[in-house]
Amino acid sequence: MRRPGPIARKLEQANRLRVRTHKYGTAPKAERSRLGVLYDSKLEMKYAAKLDLLRHAIREDERVVDVRRQVSIPLEVNGHLICTYRCDFEVIYADGRVELHEVKGLSTPEWRIKERLVRALFPGQTLRVIKKV
Repeated sequence: MRRPGPIARKLEQANRLRVRTHKYGTAPKAERSRLGVLYDSKLEMKYAAKLDLLRHAIREDERVVDVRRQVSIPLEVNGHLICTYRCDFEVIYADGRVELHEVKGLSTPEWRIKERLVRALFPGQTLRVIKKV
């Protein structure tokens, strides 16, 4: 008999503990205890803490002035709304740059399509994909 994979084992364990998980076996929400902010994953929570530290950076090109979470961007082609992309963080730096930061643990086909659309529709916009913190 075949052994179940790691995702199947996590789902079995969650069913035993009566904990609901996302379809990829991750925990439903991660809470940042000091501020009480809910994030979609622990990786996203750790990256938010890193952005908070960058608010105190010495170099102007690294210093973060403002961070907006879960920014919705409509993706329209020829006047038709294809989908809406919700970016994890919109980061504004001290030198005036604005970057979109997406924290990804697993790259899905839907994400790859949205990434290509964002890069094609907004060629001057920097989209940074963070896989590890």
